[in-house]
Amino acid sequence: MKINASMVLASASALVGLALASASATTVTFESLLTTPGSFRNGSDVSGQFTSDGVNFPNSYSPLYGGYWSGFAISNRTDTLTPGYTNESSAYPGSGAGGSSAYAVVYGDVTLNFATSINVTGLGASVTNTTYAALSILNGEGPARAFGPGDWFKLTITGYLNMVPTSSVDFYLADYRTGSLLVNDWRYVDFSPLGTVNEIGFALSSTDNHPIYGMNTPGYFAIDNLTAVPEPGALCLVFMSGFGLLVRRR
Repeated sequence: MKINASMVLASASALVGLALASASATTVTFESLLTTPGSFRNGSDVSGQFTSDGVNFPNSYSPLYGGYWSGFAISNRTDTLTPGYTNESSAYPGSGAGGSSAYAVVYGDVTLNFATSINVTGLGASVTNTTYAALSILNGEGPARAFGPGDWFKLTITGYLNMVPTSSVDFYLADYRTGSLLVNDWRYVDFSPLGTVNEIGFALSSTDNHPIYGMNTPGYFAIDNLTAVPEPGALCLVFMSGFGLLVRRR
């Protein structure tokens, strides 16, 4: 059969349509990654990432010092009472968002890197404290002191377009400036104010800091029901120049 330019264009258009369909927004719930109650995956298999609902979430793991990880980890633990580092993997509400089981725990600054610019209106995620951070804020633990008037623990979500900041959204996981707010449930954060971006960065900050070593408040938060754009298949990438979502650590 003779192949002409119009046939090639039609085939390319069809594949573009498939890519667009596969790149439509999806809600990442993390449920498929853990089936055993009370489990925690911190990347000790050294795979370097977790994949849920078509989205890749980076993880860095080292066996040193008894095992050290950063980035994303996956948990369905429910311990809301045990303080300290040994309970780094529990969300303070005692479950995932909406009463689900699995969720992600994030340690360190993380950036979601879109392979093409998109408008994030309607995209967002549910976030909350970990038990480790919450009990440290309430009671103090190790170098961290209990919070008092004027203290806060903040998640800043920043949009970037070609590495230039577009806008940011601040969400206070604890806010003692005018009261004593400590988030103990899942709260939805809307990404819409960020506008058109190709990166979204997540960073934690606190009023409790060491002058040399940085933040004393445990630098963890939990995230669930992330509305994101999954990475399309490799064949579609040829025609779409990488339309989709990759996740990397800044």
